[in-house]
Amino acid sequence: MSKKELRHKYKLKRESLEDTKGLSLQIIERLKKHVNLKDKVVSVFIPIEKLKEINTWPLFEPVHDNTSYFCVPRIERESKEMQHFLFEGKTQLVENDWGILEPKSGSIYGENEIDIVLVPLLAYDQKGNRVGYGGGYYDRFLSKCRPDVLKIGLSFFPPEKHEIASESTDIPLDYCITPEKVYEFKG
Repeated sequence: MSKKELRHKYKLKRESLEDTKGLSLQIIERLKKHVNLKDKVVSVFIPIEKLKEINTWPLFEPVHDNTSYFCVPRIERESKEMQHFLFEGKTQLVENDWGILEPKSGSIYGENEIDIVLVPLLAYDQKGNRVGYGGGYYDRFLSKCRPDVLKIGLSFFPPEKHEIASESTDIPLDYCITPEKVYEFKG
């Protein structure tokens, strides 16, 4: 199946889901249980609710013993790159013309300062290859991160059984977390 076909298939699968809030909470709880976020700089995507993306908002809820530092991406249209800003609260965010909430300002984190990247996706396979929306923003960003950055996909669904064709610019995941399971792709 082509990436275009996979995008279409998984957009329809997501649209048919009824309890995305409950499923998202299961994913976030599994993430917190299996990944050490303490003292880490974590890049977290802000969910596009109309596309029924994984709800990442519970990660931002204050926990008195949590010393994680969360940063959120902003797309720079001209360069087609992403910048990451320390998350300071919802008032820091504005909606861009694609309907994505992004930080309007704040402290910037460089690619080499980020320890963990939560990667949005539509589909992925059993080797960690993923299909996003097709803009290549995350692949460009991940290619500039440290080699040891942890790349974690979040998905409502298990992996595709057939391998997804990848290009030389595609960066595979290390893990993908679903409501039922943590899939590991590291060799």
